[in-house]
Amino acid sequence: MTDTYVSDTLLFMAADRIGRPVTMADIARDLGITKVAVSKALAGHLDISEATRKRVAERARELGYLPNTTWRTLRFNRSHLIGIVVPSVIDSFFSEMVEGVTRVLDKTPYQAILAVSGEQPEREVREIEALMGRQVEGLIVASCQQRDGLGIFERIARRGLPLVLADRQIEKLDGCFVGVDNLALGRMVTEHLIARGRKRIAHLRGPDTSPAILRARGCEAALAAAGIKVPPGYIAGGGETREIVVPAMRALLQRRDRPDAIFAYNDLTAVEAFRVIAAAGLRVPGDIALAGVGNNRYSDIFAAPLTTVDQSPQLMGQRAAGLVLKWLSARRRPERSEVNLAVRLIVRESSGGRELKKDQ
Repeated sequence: MTDTYVSDTLLFMAADRIGRPVTMADIARDLGITKVAVSKALAGHLDISEATRKRVAERARELGYLPNTTWRTLRFNRSHLIGIVVPSVIDSFFSEMVEGVTRVLDKTPYQAILAVSGEQPEREVREIEALMGRQVEGLIVASCQQRDGLGIFERIARRGLPLVLADRQIEKLDGCFVGVDNLALGRMVTEHLIARGRKRIAHLRGPDTSPAILRARGCEAALAAAGIKVPPGYIAGGGETREIVVPAMRALLQRRDRPDAIFAYNDLTAVEAFRVIAAAGLRVPGDIALAGVGNNRYSDIFAAPLTTVDQSPQLMGQRAAGLVLKWLSARRRPERSEVNLAVRLIVRESSGGRELKKDQ
């Protein structure tokens, strides 16, 4: 049999399989061996010769064979899958958090499945249900749920499924958490702006989740401690999309008591604020100081590089993955189930001005 004939024959066989997944039976037929031999070869059994293992692996690659893991899940009640649900992957904070999770899982038999909620509670529930339907063995969730949306987490608890909340806590939900102290973070950014000589500090608030709520409280606490009154409407916004941030920022700029500083919920919000300030012919930091949160990868390439807070999102993801793995290993929730990571204020040009001493 010539090489050309063999090649043509295999091409015909592949064409015959178009429209359906390649199976071990297909590989066995192509190579003239049994399906059991193919299965053992792919699993690396030593009772199959190295030459046969190489032939099977090469043919599997040629055909684009993907193993069907469903039978393993059914047989052993193990999927080795960890579900991750985040609000967005546009925000590099969450992308880096996911990267942290996968770096830990790469060293284990577990794999990650990513789902995105888009800050929509109903969509988040659907995504979690889909992941549970795939028999994930654990969940890491940066949730957008409100108080009336906790039913999904009660169902997770009833199933005994390991759950770690990342970045965002949920009131009255007793579970593992990895994140930062957002109340202290809000105070720290506001105190920095005060120390830079700013007196009219407005806050662009984020969506109605724990980080946004606590950062706003921290901002108000820092202003109160400094004896600075917060005019009505100075806590503005309520989201991080352009449709929310732009009108809120324009309204702040049109006030007679226009702010001389903006503390933005995160760097995405700060980007939109920066655009509105520039479009109004104002300067950062000359007219308005600006600070965000997240230390996104683009935050240092602004015309006035952005003062921000680094929350170590990769480390957050690594710690969250570590908690899930501990839970799975011990078959019970880890005793130390809440981790608050340290944050770092990164001062750049956007917050501007001279830092005043406390006695000035």
